Amino acid sequence: EFNFTHIWRNELDMNWDGYLNENELRTLAIHIHGTPLENNQLNELITRLTNSCRILRDENGGQMVGLENVVHTERLEQMLDEAEFGTEDVDFCLITQEVVLACNKTMKDIKNVWGKRPKYRHQIEGTD
Repeated sequence: EFNFTHIWRNELDMNWDGYLNENELRTLAIHIHGTPLENNQLNELITRLTNSCRILRDENGGQMVGLENVVHTERLEQMLDEAEFGTEDVDFCLITQEVVLACNKTMKDIKNVWGKRPKYRHQIEGTD
């Protein structure tokens, strides 16, 4: 059974801060596209997730979605303070679990990767 919350906690958000940093986004892209990862593949994933974040933020009255699950560090607070919310060209988006769930193409890619994995480690694919 596909369980995105389990994947988020154990495979994607490795430092458990509630959002994907640059390294975690690169790891997700490698899971989806394999290696070697080309820059355009990573950039396409980031663009897709950022657009999803912006749509959710617009639907939520300009507020980012999923912040209640984010660990608020001093660095994060500084980034939030520096972001100019309310402007149309704001680039700052935290890629939270909610953002990934709202991005249909990315979720389809994730299901294609993690949905095929055997439930048990000793299971061999292709045998019944």
